[in-house]
Amino acid sequence: MPTVGFIAPGDVSTAVCMADDTHLRLEGISQVVQNACGVMADEDVTFTRLEIGQFHDGVRFANGAQVTLQRLGPGVKGSVIDALLSPLWALEMAEVL
Repeated sequence: MPTVGFIAPGDVSTAVCMADDTHLRLEGISQVVQNACGVMADEDVTFTRLEIGQFHDGVRFANGAQVTLQRLGPGVKGSVIDALLSPLWALEMAEVL
């Protein structure tokens, strides 16, 4: 399975590293993940390290559900939010080759 991660907007060759506990706003979450996790297409999440399975980068939804970035899939757009909930910059999820 190819890896999935954050990339710089418009530049698929530049990966963006994310610290644990970073708060993000995700947009365009697939219907499959929505149904499986009980979430909406747009959600605020926390970036987290998952300790099970092959892939460890993931997100935790407000309802406690967690998914790896691989399961979240490519094409979901995200933006980092600071403590005041104002977007700092836009990020995009994509397959990293």
